[in-house]
Amino acid sequence: MTPRRPVDLDRAREALADLDATLERHPDTRSLPAGALDSDAALAALGTLEAPPMAQLVVRLPSETMERLAALVPRVAADPAARAWGRVTRSTVLRLALEDGLSTLEARYPPPAPPSRSR
Repeated sequence: MTPRRPVDLDRAREALADLDATLERHPDTRSLPAGALDSDAALAALGTLEAPPMAQLVVRLPSETMERLAALVPRVAADPAARAWGRVTRSTVLRLALEDGLSTLEARYPPPAPPSRSR
C-alpha cells in the first residue's frame, strides 16, 4: 500500500490567503455566505481529511505515449483546478487520462440491467 502524503499546511495557508485576497478584490464572485470560508476552520478540517486508499499498478507504455504525456504536462499545469492537487507531472496527466478514459468506457459499456422479475 502506498504511504499517505501529509498535508502541506504552509501551502494550504498560502492557498487560503490567496483565495481570501481574491475574494476581497472581487466580492461579486463570492457565492457563499459571509464567513463560510473561515481560514481557521478550513485548516482544522485539513487535519481530518484522509487520502483515499491507493493501489499501485506498473504499466509499460510506448515511448511515444510517454512523450505525449510529457507534452501535456505544461498545458495541464496551466489549469488552476489541476494545480490545486500539487505539482503536475506525467503521472498526474496519466491519472487524469485514466479517469476520463474510464468514464468514457463506463458510458460505452454500461453494467447489465438486473433481471426483471415477472409473475
